[in-house]
Amino acid sequence: MAATGLLGVNPYYKGTELDVSKPVNLAIQLHQKEEAKKEALDKYFMDYEKSLNPAGMRQQDQDVFLKKLAQNKDYYLRNREKILNPSRYGAEAQSEYMSNFKGILSDIDRSKQLAANGKVIATAVMDAKKNNRTIPSDVTDAIYNNELSMGDSKHQAFDPVNFDAYDKHDPFKYQQGIYSKIKTSESMPERIYDSKNKEIVYKTVNDISNKSFGEIQNIVSSELQKDRGLVDNVKAIARDQNKLNQLAQVYKDFSGKQMNPNSIQDVATAYTLALKPEAQVKYTTPKEDADYRRMQSLQDSKELAKYRKDLGLDGSSDIDPVTTYLDQSGSGATFAGDVGSGVERLNLPQKVADEFKKNKTDRTPIIGKGLNDNKFYSIQFQKEIDKNGKPTGKTTDLIDWTKTTEIPEIQMRSSVVNHALPSNAKIAITQGRAKGNKSNTPPPFKMK
Repeated sequence: MAATGLLGVNPYYKGTELDVSKPVNLAIQLHQKEEAKKEALDKYFMDYEKSLNPAGMRQQDQDVFLKKLAQNKDYYLRNREKILNPSRYGAEAQSEYMSNFKGILSDIDRSKQLAANGKVIATAVMDAKKNNRTIPSDVTDAIYNNELSMGDSKHQAFDPVNFDAYDKHDPFKYQQGIYSKIKTSESMPERIYDSKNKEIVYKTVNDISNKSFGEIQNIVSSELQKDRGLVDNVKAIARDQNKLNQLAQVYKDFSGKQMNPNSIQDVATAYTLALKPEAQVKYTTPKEDADYRRMQSLQDSKELAKYRKDLGLDGSSDIDPVTTYLDQSGSGATFAGDVGSGVERLNLPQKVADEFKKNKTDRTPIIGKGLNDNKFYSIQFQKEIDKNGKPTGKTTDLIDWTKTTEIPEIQMRSSVVNHALPSNAKIAITQGRAKGNKSNTPPPFKMK
């Protein structure tokens, strides 16, 4: 029998000799290949962290990055055999290890985005400070939490688009804005003796009347809705008992009412009253008054002549049909409030009043005439405010001068001519043909 060559058996020799070098060498080669493969895989996993680039991360997030990196490396060392032999132990350990790296990569990207947003936020904060603007407390809190490390439980990202800031309260600007809308009233002349100059003088006081209280309340309510700086200022005052006591007295002295210290509307109104401009006092002498009246009389004569000429009336006549009609339209009733008492309501036909609608769908406006300035007005009334400073949806009987508009005299005259004078009865009255009609109507100007 021939030898097989595999085991090296020769039957013609005395004994059997076994040659195991070939399978052993093969096994060694296979083992070496597996070890080399294992070492290469081990090196890949061990060096994987080198592929991470933390450049651009925020300084406060570096510790989070290093901590997670160390934790994942420890996980690898404890589970090395399982990670390198997924066919034997399953892929769970290897998947967990690589998933941890993905989480670290996500943290790097997130920190870089936070760093970029931080630069935008910092610019916005500096700009607000430069322009003396207030950053709301909720925004400052959000920015603080944004700047915490990602590993802090209180950390929460803040989007720069949500940054907000508003103008701080400016008392002078606020005072000008409020009281430019409030009309003052002039007192009756008071005759007093000037001992220094030894002469009689007349004293008049131009001031904001307490009858304007409701109008001031309405304006303050509107300001509180749009001026956050004012709200901050009023809240700060409300925390100071001494200031509250002072404002309560100002409120009572002006309105005769008690201020509610828990009402931001009341405190804001009291604060606004404390900013009320001082009364303007004027002194005139009888001589100055006489000179003024003499000059005004001359001016009135010139205006009267021009007025009649423009109307085409006979020089000897003092009847102006339009003026007469408007005078006869006076109701004798005036409006509420100190300023309103100087405006008479006119009873005009609807067609005449409708000429002064802002929009065709609006209600027929109420028309008034100033008793002192002889000007015509399309009247708007103030909105009613409840005790909490909120609109009730109703209107008061006080004129809202911020919305009331003046009607040019030429437009009023035109509307009367077009819609009122064609009536034969009215023509007869205005031309003086009606029984007992003797017009002494003055021209549409008045000596001041």
